[in-house]
Amino acid sequence: MRARVARFAIAAVLAVAAAVLFAPATLVDALVGQRTQGALRLADARGLWWHGSGTLAATASPARLALGWRVGLGALARGALDVALTVPGGTPFANVEVTRSRVRFARVDARIPAAIAAAFAAPAGMPAGTLAAGGVLALESPGFQWADGRGEGSLEARWQRARVVFAGLDVDFGDVELALRPQSGSRDLRGTLANRGGDLALSGDVVVSGPTVSATLALAPRVTTPGFVRGALALLGSPDQSGIVHVAWTSRL
Repeated sequence: MRARVARFAIAAVLAVAAAVLFAPATLVDALVGQRTQGALRLADARGLWWHGSGTLAATASPARLALGWRVGLGALARGALDVALTVPGGTPFANVEVTRSRVRFARVDARIPAAIAAAFAAPAGMPAGTLAAGGVLALESPGFQWADGRGEGSLEARWQRARVVFAGLDVDFGDVELALRPQSGSRDLRGTLANRGGDLALSGDVVVSGPTVSATLALAPRVTTPGFVRGALALLGSPDQSGIVHVAWTSRL
């Protein structure tokens, strides 16, 4: 009798494990939609939840990003999430490892439509579709991580043909560059950003502290800045004596 119960228990465990292991990749779509408040969906999902492919699609724009993923099942057994991301053809996109005390990115070489990146980076509580972006975000890094609250590594970001649409206002920021580095004596990654061209001059400081990204930005009109952009800039805050408007922004990864 005991042997029969044991065999039944083992069969039940194997059945549950098989059901979990062979769950479809479409489950990832629900997770993406929840994380981005519906701003992104995973279309054409194929394969399994741990080894599949699909197309990230922004619901408010035609932006698309085809990618594949593979979750390390051995890492899951150790309580860690280890995901290898690729683009069509198997070209590496990035490796992501998440544990209770560490978030690590390695071999990052990504070209992401800015509309898709904006859906992940929108400030907490902002309704979906309020903020949109245009252009392409190029990310490169041999590796960087947050471990026990300390940032290590480096990240280079170039936002090419940068555009931001907020509350119906479309502003051209030209090309924006950001370099993040660890600072001596600090537990954070810090960097400065600046742009070339565009409707406004942009500069600022960015701090990555654990899963939180914060920025203090300075926006200044150029001689060629359109009147409607100047008017909208004043709505963001009172300009200082030099005509610069200062804006603070925070988001969680």
